[in-house]
Amino acid sequence: MPHQSDQELIQNKHNTARFFVEQRQVAWAALVAVFAWGIYGYFSMPQRKDPEIPVRVAVAACQWPGATAQEVEQLVTRPMEETIAENKTIHPVTAANYGIRSISLPGASFVYVQLAGVYKL
Repeated sequence: MPHQSDQELIQNKHNTARFFVEQRQVAWAALVAVFAWGIYGYFSMPQRKDPEIPVRVAVAACQWPGATAQEVEQLVTRPMEETIAENKTIHPVTAANYGIRSISLPGASFVYVQLAGVYKL
């Protein structure tokens, strides 16, 4: 079997890119069909696919590299707790619910807030 030249190989092999370049009307029709299919798919999707996830706990984190736990407690955590306590949507403190809780570590402060209302993501 003699070897074929590059031109013969190109002409005889199926090439999708070359087909769409040579047949532009087919390419445009396919493009319009894909756009129409995408628009149809977008508008026929269910409106409520994801469930409502209530947000009941929020976390405020602050980092202060190099500070001791006492400095973080006095200068960061306490002012954050006082500011957050002014919010009206904090869950009232009971035996099972904590309302506001904080952790002060060397270089970091974490304030956890339990919210009374249901907030959506």
